[in-house]
Amino acid sequence: MTRYVLITGATSGIGLATAKKAVDSGYHVIGCCYPDLGSGEVLRQYAPGQVSLVETDVSNEASMVAAYARITELVGADGLTGLVNCAGMALLCPVELMSVAEFSRVINVNLVGTFAMSRMALPLLRTAGGTIVNISSDAGLLSMPTGSAYCASKFGVEALSDALRAEVRTQGVKVVLIEPGNIDTPIWNSFQAPLQQKLAGLDAEQKALYKGYLDGLLAMGGQGIKPEQVADTIVHTLQAKRKKARYLVGPDARVSWLVAKLPAFLRDRLTESIIRSYAVKSEKARQARG
Repeated sequence: MTRYVLITGATSGIGLATAKKAVDSGYHVIGCCYPDLGSGEVLRQYAPGQVSLVETDVSNEASMVAAYARITELVGADGLTGLVNCAGMALLCPVELMSVAEFSRVINVNLVGTFAMSRMALPLLRTAGGTIVNISSDAGLLSMPTGSAYCASKFGVEALSDALRAEVRTQGVKVVLIEPGNIDTPIWNSFQAPLQQKLAGLDAEQKALYKGYLDGLLAMGGQGIKPEQVADTIVHTLQAKRKKARYLVGPDARVSWLVAKLPAFLRDRLTESIIRSYAVKSEKARQARG
């Protein structure tokens, strides 16, 4: 019997690191690629005999239906040992500076995509007694300034996972949440250019209100833990006989878990200082490099 693991967002960041770790652990990885199969070439070359690629846009239902038709053919009677929902996007921006379309896009990719992929996978997961691993975030534990869309999507993933876990607990299917803190992945690069554009377009009043936040966000990239640390936890979860409902990964996640328990007025002050501190740390690191 072949152990198949389906991984969304398998072409970069946590998804790619998890796919490699899963291959090394003896799984056959079905990697979901977007926007095309060419984006998964690094993964295919890593282990040609243990990797299958399927083009999948998790924000498009027709794309997911077509992908699952192909996935069903690939796994046959073996079913799916695991579904790892890694596909996601980050957009951190003050509410006043964010469009409705930008907000909706984050929700569709991070939350609706996770819902749809999980829903379609259930028959294949029941066949193998498999596990759904949903990638949440410390942003699903603690809302931060500028995080309205991203935090809403991750809080939603938390709620979705809790509901689904209870629904399928007697079906032989497990549902697990991974809650990492800040991760050094290419996801941060995706919103750097839009943030720069927003910063350049601010008037004097908006700069006074929001420049400190935007400077902090622009400095966040490269300050997190490596995606391989998250991948280790994900693959451990797939292999574990007794699985926890949630796994915190990284020091930021543990801090967020603690801060979320504080009274609102303290939480608000701390979260604001956390966002602004990234710019300070980045400047100190730049000065240290000379």
